[in-house]
Amino acid sequence: MKHLIKLKKKTETFLYDHMLLRDGLLNLRLLIIAALCAAIYAFGFDCFITPNLAASDPTKIMTIVTGGVGGISQNIILICEMCGAKIDVYNLQSILYFALNIPILIFSFFFVGKKFTIFTAINVGLSSLFVSLFKPLAAAIVSNPFLDGTTGVLARAVFAGIVISFSSAIAFKNEISCGGVDVLSYYFSLRKSTSVGKYNTIINFVIIAFFSIYLKK
Repeated sequence: MKHLIKLKKKTETFLYDHMLLRDGLLNLRLLIIAALCAAIYAFGFDCFITPNLAASDPTKIMTIVTGGVGGISQNIILICEMCGAKIDVYNLQSILYFALNIPILIFSFFFVGKKFTIFTAINVGLSSLFVSLFKPLAAAIVSNPFLDGTTGVLARAVFAGIVISFSSAIAFKNEISCGGVDVLSYYFSLRKSTSVGKYNTIINFVIIAFFSIYLKK
């Protein structure tokens, strides 16, 4: 144990004497974390939010909606579906998720921090990419009765919430975010002496309520 402590101290001393190497390793760590969070988010979205889509029809309307920018994207897709548009839900979800995050990232760059914004942008970009790439995983989930697209809606919603929240938690723990509402939450947590949880709850409630109401039409 003492040898490990000494080794740790020597490593820290070496890195502080070589700041460029230290900064490079820290940035590499954040890059890996951003990619990991993006993969977790895409896994949760593809496998639990939309597994029923992969079975046969990629243009079928989703039956579960998430919150934040992902949920806004789903609402836009729902409106397109109601207007009769035939679209690949996965690809459009990826495009909208990235596009809607652009103004938020611009805001983050000027009012939160450049480093925070850069790694958040990496996370958003990879999340958009992984949502399309992970589509085959959804096909495998469909075959599981417990998480089936028609009978396992509650189980899917619970697992989706756990996985996507876990992704956000890892990002926040390392002082980056998964984009969207998370950026605004991070900003207010830094600048204001008030909790923003209630505002997130209100925003997500409106997103989910809109989707649920129009899905019934």
